[in-house]
Amino acid sequence: MGKKTRPKKSVPKARPLARKRGELKREKILWEAATAFAERGYSATTLTDIAAAADTHAGSLYYHFESRDDITREVLKCALTTMDRVKEAWAELPPDTPAIERIRAGIVAHVRTILSEDPFLPAYNRIINEIPLALREEFASYPIEYGTMWRDVFLESQAAGEIDPSLDLSVARMMLFGSLNNLPSWFDPKGGQSVDEIAATAMRLFSAGMLTDRGRAVADAGARAAPKGAPSKGRSKRPAAQEAGTRAK
Repeated sequence: MGKKTRPKKSVPKARPLARKRGELKREKILWEAATAFAERGYSATTLTDIAAAADTHAGSLYYHFESRDDITREVLKCALTTMDRVKEAWAELPPDTPAIERIRAGIVAHVRTILSEDPFLPAYNRIINEIPLALREEFASYPIEYGTMWRDVFLESQAAGEIDPSLDLSVARMMLFGSLNNLPSWFDPKGGQSVDEIAATAMRLFSAGMLTDRGRAVADAGARAAPKGAPSKGRSKRPAAQEAGTRAK
């Protein structure tokens, strides 16, 4: 009699859909948390608020995050993509691009990001001075590094005779970005101007108030030669990827 062989046990297959659902749910929680932070601030946003917006229960948040500060930390990390997008915009320019043209490209990238569909950078700008000191210190290097990037290109532009030499660049830079970072508070997605048109207006104001005649000539020539971006009319409340996340419970 032949030896009986036991049937091989089937190896359980991975469940990519369940994993994907979990990832989508986590992204949705972060999206809704950022939206709430941007609209109401840190102190006025509770875990219950975030859970309700994400179509879940407050207790379920702990499956994805350890605490409210953990959610906040991840939201702030998502906001750091602004610096990367400006770097990418500069990297696409030829090496001999005038400094004033790099400023223009950087302003466009900054405005496109802050008025894009995601709420992470507006959330950062709204809550960074409200969050607990220990958490804030984790992100202390970001504004320094981002500001240094811009300081250097502003100094280069001024040295090239493009920016008025009598201007205090530190004050001018802070005023410019204070204005740009406030755009989400009044920008109307249903308005008549696209995001790129808003960026162009910001550059015109910057050019009129800060540049020399030489700088304006270089900036105007660059603006005429620059490729036109997509005629986006503003922010949507939720991108397609997040719509998919709404179905992940």
